[in-house]
Amino acid sequence: MIFSYRLFPTVPMTAIATPVFKKNFLFELPTDVKQIIKKKEIEVEQENQKIAEKFQELTDADTETGEDYTSIIDEFKYMSNEEFEDIDYDDELFRMISGLTVCRETVADIQMKFELNQIDEEELETTIEEIKNDDARIKKIVDDYGVFKILKIYQKHFSYKNDLKKVEEIDFYNRCYYCLIYEGFLSKISYEDIVKMRKFDLRTEYD
Repeated sequence: MIFSYRLFPTVPMTAIATPVFKKNFLFELPTDVKQIIKKKEIEVEQENQKIAEKFQELTDADTETGEDYTSIIDEFKYMSNEEFEDIDYDDELFRMISGLTVCRETVADIQMKFELNQIDEEELETTIEEIKNDDARIKKIVDDYGVFKILKIYQKHFSYKNDLKKVEEIDFYNRCYYCLIYEGFLSKISYEDIVKMRKFDLRTEYD
């Protein structure tokens, strides 16, 4: 088959020829080889489906943690290729979960913004209400799961076991919640899963 470049002035010849070559190449393969290729395609599809189901479970909108897990996954998903290639996965995961837990804005933070005239009174009241609602949500999740169960997980991952004795109540709950999110994420999703999610554009509950 002969292609005229003048018919496709803006399309590289390789973009046209490659699919045609692949189609003809596969057509000419022996039947047993075709079956091997087809079997591999099915295996890859099944593996991707399993990964997609894990993402669906974590990001379930009906769970109290679904939105937080979605936030983490979306950060990985929408990174540029350049950013993703250079990341330290553990450090990046630490940063993302910290932003949702131990480093999230407090009532004291928002009051300071108001005193510095960075926000008005209406935004102050609205944001404080949102923070208090989130505080209550996190406290409930931790209490429902069990503080002592979380402390065992905490000691497994972190060496500074006595730090929790020195913090205020909401900070204590934020640290427990961090541990819960961290453990839950690592138990379901690996770095390799994230790579495949990006490669195959796997969907989450919120997509």
